[in-house]
Amino acid sequence: MLVPTRPHSWDLSPREGISLQRKLARHIDLTDRHGPLKTVAGIDVGIKDGLARAAVVVLTLPQLELIEQ
Repeated sequence: MLVPTRPHSWDLSPREGISLQRKLARHIDLTDRHGPLKTVAGIDVGIKDGLARAAVVVLTLPQLELIEQ
């Protein structure tokens, strides 16, 4: 799905948000184009006092063994 850089304003009312979610949901493609997943990554970012910290972990699937952190 190609989405414009700024497809909408983030200043939405709850009703507008629901409407947008329903509109975007029609574009979801659930077909399996890549076969079974073998790895998964998790990312966390925190910002405090103007300093950003991030962590990334990559695990095997389905064993969840650590590949990289």
